[in-house]
Amino acid sequence: MKIILLHSIGGGNGVTTVTANLAAALQGLGHRCLAIDCTPDNLLALHFGVASDAVDGWARSASLSQSWVECGFEAMDGGRVLPFGMLDVESLATLRRNLTEKPKHIADICHALSGEPLDYLLLDFSAPLTGYCSAQFSALKDLADYSLLIARADLQSYRLLVSHPLGQQLLTDCEILLNAVKTENELQRDLLLVMRRELEHHLISNIIHHDAAVPEAFAHLQTLNSYAPNSAAALDFYLLAVWCVNKLPKVPS
Repeated sequence: MKIILLHSIGGGNGVTTVTANLAAALQGLGHRCLAIDCTPDNLLALHFGVASDAVDGWARSASLSQSWVECGFEAMDGGRVLPFGMLDVESLATLRRNLTEKPKHIADICHALSGEPLDYLLLDFSAPLTGYCSAQFSALKDLADYSLLIARADLQSYRLLVSHPLGQQLLTDCEILLNAVKTENELQRDLLLVMRRELEHHLISNIIHHDAAVPEAFAHLQTLNSYAPNSAAALDFYLLAVWCVNKLPKVPS
């Protein structure tokens, strides 16, 4: 089983969307996948058809001292997800303190799943590091076989990745995928060229193009593989899945 950690330096870069659709694309290639939501917004499961009022998840189970084993969901297309779960403010604050003191809960889940018939485990860490739990992120990064940072071809991502100390730290052990790129936009084309020049050793060749089918699929509680399999972004995720399959055998388990 290969573990892929998907994250970003800040919010709004589409980490959850990439996680869900990459998992679906890998599943479409015949690989057995499980996507785990590592952040309190609890949005990952919506991509797999889980109702928005569903409350179960590994974090909720942890707050209630219950087992997370029964919290997983399977979509109609076979995609599987382990949600974060819905927590009130007090329970979330307690969980954050516990993860800071012992940042291994998700790591323990991953180890427990190592005996399952899974090919890929995708970890969605979409919350900004300064706003959630950096200790938990460090534990997951040590655990993962591969770390993929999701960014956009915009000035915010460019500045954070090129000149921010946290961005420089993150770039020491990950590669970058540019998401929702509008190649018809002149500014984004220019930024894409600049980022490819200044971050050439970190940027992967794949990009995810901006596509109206992406938010439409999410609105229908589906992945692109199910909702719009012939869309441009669905092809991008298929190519990204193929790239990951070819990349990860080179990474030791």
